[in-house]
Amino acid sequence: MLEQAIRLASGKSRPLFRPLEFLYGWFEDAGCRAYVKTVYVGFDLNGYLVGAIYVRGAEYLEVAVALPADDRFPGLYPADHLKWASLPVAFQVRPGDDLTRLVPVLERTLDRARHILTSNPLG
Repeated sequence: MLEQAIRLASGKSRPLFRPLEFLYGWFEDAGCRAYVKTVYVGFDLNGYLVGAIYVRGAEYLEVAVALPADDRFPGLYPADHLKWASLPVAFQVRPGDDLTRLVPVLERTLDRARHILTSNPLG
């Protein structure tokens, strides 16, 4: 599946492979199921959509996450243009970014998803 995800970035930017692999691995290690669609890589936790990665040319990855639209985590911005009601905010990852800075927002996203699933399990 990771190979399919990398193919989304093929021909666009090899420097984006490393951040894509990092994000993919992080979600997978957190227990998420990955799937690749035509223009994005999605991640769900027990059926609850927690994130989606879009390759934006050679410049950056756009990562939409399942945090509240009013979340004030640094670097988040409204993701209305993506049309995901369940992924209302996003952040960008560029080649050369410090990927460890992403861990707190990713952890926050998964903590929220686990809380929601515990409070209201999907059928």
